[in-house]
Parts: sequence; structure tokens; C-alpha cells
Amino acid sequence: MTEGADADRRSAAAAEAMLRIRRERVHTTMLIELFVLLVFLAIAFAFFQKDPRHTAVDQLRSQIDKLESQLKDAKADISRLRGEREAFKRKYEEVAEANRRLINQVTGTAVANDRIMLTRTQYDQVMERLNALALQLDASQAQSKFLQAKLDADPNSHGKDLPPCEVNAKFLLTIDMLGNGNFRVHPAWAPSEAAGLAAVPGLTDLTGSSALTPAKFRSYAGQIKQWGMNQRPIPCGFRAKWERLHANPDLSDKQRNLISQYFYIPA
Repeated sequence: MTEGADADRRSAAAAEAMLRIRRERVHTTMLIELFVLLVFLAIAFAFFQKDPRHTAVDQLRSQIDKLESQLKDAKADISRLRGEREAFKRKYEEVAEANRRLINQVTGTAVANDRIMLTRTQYDQVMERLNALALQLDASQAQSKFLQAKLDADPNSHGKDLPPCEVNAKFLLTIDMLGNGNFRVHPAWAPSEAAGLAAVPGLTDLTGSSALTPAKFRSYAGQIKQWGMNQRPIPCGFRAKWERLHANPDLSDKQRNLISQYFYIPA
């Protein structure tokens, strides 16, 4: 009886072990199938996220939002300058009234408001400050109108047309496109603009006498473009002229596309 009972217990234990192994195999199989399903869903999601139509729409929305934000900043700057100018006028009127009272007290003679006396230095300081505020206000209004016109005329412009940078009125560079794919860059700015352009990084390296490979051109031109994008209250861009020194139209198109990533160029 004892040996029979032991045999039964061993059989029951073996059956329970086999059942446990089968359960673990089923559980493992289910986990593997779930993992494969998750991987498939992740790949499908990444594929649809890379749909170029979705990317183009997102880029367009981002550029329009950026342009509208720049316009909002320009309008805020105009409002700030107007407030500063009005505050300065009020301060001037307060100083003028104080001077009038002082003259009345010293001389015993009433002085009309339109006869307030200022020293030449005081007058020059007042006029210099008023003129500076007027110039800042005019510049901000012009930039605001420029951005508003671009947004109204072409909402799909992707924010490409930024106003010119104040340190360069017309063209910054003349770029020679060489037959071996390289570039040679020459200054095109006015001599009077040299001092203001001295602060632009990468410009000296870009306009060296030696030819530049596309990689070096990207490096130096990228610094110049980033400097313009960092300007406040409104980012700006530089213009460049180009000249093809070879007869390869495919290479020319490739070179012009590279230049246009960093500078606005004529067609």
C-alpha cells in the first residue's frame, strides 16, 4: 500500500509539473504575440507620421504661426515706442513748466509757456531724443507693414520673406559658382556698411580669397543666417547675387539651391 501511494503521489506531482510547464509556455507565447503586435503598431504609426503631406501641413502651420508671432511682436514694439515718446513729451512739459516758474520767481516777470528758455545743450538733448524715438517708431511701423503685407499676400510663403537686415541695405555678397562645385564669395556691401557688418559672424571667413567647398560654405553661411534670425524685435535676412562660371545647368541648379538656403537670391 505504501509503495502504491508513493507511486500515485509521484504521478500526481509529475502531472502537476507538466501542467505548470504548459501554462508557462502558453503565457510566454501570448507575451511574444503581444510584443510582435506592439512592434507592428509602432512601425505603422511611424510610417503614417512620416507622410509628407502631414509634414508639409505641419510646416506650413508652424511658419504661419511664426510670422503672426513676429507681427504681434512688431505691433507691441510700436505701442511701446509710442508710450515712451508720450512719456518723454510729458516729462519735457513738466521740466518746461518748472523752468517757467523758476524764471518767474527769479525775474518777477511772467513768462508765457511758448517762451520757455532752455540752454543750447538742453535743447539739443531734447531734440536728439525725440528724433531717435521717431526713427525707431518709423522703422518698427515699416517692418510691421512689411510682415502684414507678406502675410496678406501669400499665407503659404512659409515665412521665407524676411525684411532686410538694417546693417545691409541691398546685396551682401556676390557668389561665384565654380565648375568643380565649389564657391568663391566676394563682398557686395557698401563701404559705409563695413562697420555695422563687422559684428556678423562667419562673414570674414566666407569672403576669403580661397574657394570654398559646399561644406565650408554651409558652415560660414549658416552663421550669417542665424545672426539674422536672432535679431529682435524682428528677424531679418541678407540678399546675395550669384554668377555661374561654368556651362553645367544641373550643377548650377544644385549650387543655386544651396545658396538659397542661406540668402535671398534673384531668379
